[in-house]
Amino acid sequence: MTSPAISGEPPLGLRINRETLDAVIAHCREEAPREGCGLLAGREGQGQGKRQGQGPEAGAESGGEASVGGCGGEAAGIHTVNSSIRMTNTDRSERTYMMDPAEQFQAFKEMRKRKEDLVGIYHSHPASPAYPSPTDVRLAYYPDAVYLIVSLSGREPEARAFRIRDERITEIPIMIVDEMIIE
Repeated sequence: MTSPAISGEPPLGLRINRETLDAVIAHCREEAPREGCGLLAGREGQGQGKRQGQGPEAGAESGGEASVGGCGGEAAGIHTVNSSIRMTNTDRSERTYMMDPAEQFQAFKEMRKRKEDLVGIYHSHPASPAYPSPTDVRLAYYPDAVYLIVSLSGREPEARAFRIRDERITEIPIMIVDEMIIE
């Protein structure tokens, strides 16, 4: 199978707090050599919001049904991550991941309770580059979500974000901020 082409769609942006990104990377390192995985909760296209200090985690709790996407605003096209939610990789594999369905259901309930959206899905590539594999592309069931991939194959972890839609891959710029902006 050949690699899918990178699409010509205009990139969106992913805004994430340094502490949240560090927590995602730490989770991926803890799971190595298996792939780590989880969800990114927040707002799609979030505009101006109020600033919240250095506490990035809104918690990994869950409670209802969350949507992918959702709110417009001044920063339309920028996905803002408010929290990361660790998931169990039921595949327990070095090359694939499958999130625990009960944990996913609970996470979506909590996101709904907090009026947050599913902004993205993260997972690690313990021994390969931070780029979607053919399996990642085939199993990209959330076309409006950002897929954050953390590679652990180099000296330092590398995180890259992508939109995967109709088997087309578009890299999304990551903006790391010191303070979280929430609505």
